Amino acid sequence: MSIPLKAACGVTTITLALAPGIAEAEPRPVEHTTSTEAAQPENTRAVPQPPENSQSGSPADENARTGTQAQESAQTGSQTEGSTQTAPQAEGSTQAAPQAEGSTQAGPQAEGSVQAGPQAEGSVQAGSQARLPAATRKPAKPSLHSRAGRAALLASMQHSVRRKRVQMTAQWQRRANSAVSFAYKQRGRPYVWGGTGPHGFDCSGLVQQAWRRGGVTIPRVTHTQYRKIRTRVSLGKLRPGDLVYFNGRGHVGMYVGKNRFIHSPRTGRTVTVERLRGYYKSRFAGAVRPAWRPLPAIPKSLS
Repeated sequence: MSIPLKAACGVTTITLALAPGIAEAEPRPVEHTTSTEAAQPENTRAVPQPPENSQSGSPADENARTGTQAQESAQTGSQTEGSTQTAPQAEGSTQAAPQAEGSTQAGPQAEGSVQAGPQAEGSVQAGSQARLPAATRKPAKPSLHSRAGRAALLASMQHSVRRKRVQMTAQWQRRANSAVSFAYKQRGRPYVWGGTGPHGFDCSGLVQQAWRRGGVTIPRVTHTQYRKIRTRVSLGKLRPGDLVYFNGRGHVGMYVGKNRFIHSPRTGRTVTVERLRGYYKSRFAGAVRPAWRPLPAIPKSLS
């Protein structure tokens, strides 16, 4: 069987001879390629890929593709799970801090070992002076068998005695100041024979009442006063409050300082202040110090 075909674009008649019994082949369209595609080699030409969602693939390919996707998702899940499980490990490392805190809490045991130090506290305190600064370090006590040790002991004793002497002198001077103050307040009062105040005084009555204001009791008349009061004072060592005697100890006054004394002179005169010079200095018969306690001597050696 022959079928005459005429080409649409030529004058040549193409006659295809088809064998009997063979189906007619479907005419294949002629592909027109561009010059660019013709220039490219066959192995570099892009091969069109079938779409992923295309159902034209075979069941085996689809099963393989599905298994590959499941394996990739499983690997991705395992990686995610592994990274998630890493956090508990990191959290475990963070939770290890309480163990470190526990080790810090173990400090009381170390503190207990430090607290055991009071047993050796004496030894520590014994060496504490060696660690103190020189300004606060206590000086070591010198031995009494050395010359420096004996000198230091003597100096300490002398210091204590001097301090005691100052205290005794200040106590007496307070009493004497009270007596002198009372006597000064009686200036202008008349002399009264045997008088002890308040309207008049004789010489011995004035000094007796003055010392009574100082808390000290002395005898009434001049000779007894001089005899009973044991502490004698020279003219150059008088203190305010000392009693000074004249005319064979028949007359008495009270020394007030600056070479002056106060007394009640005689009938027709009043209590007044006189200078201890001239007539009175030539008639001076002695002086005593009421209520005076002898001062301890300052030691000059340890023997």
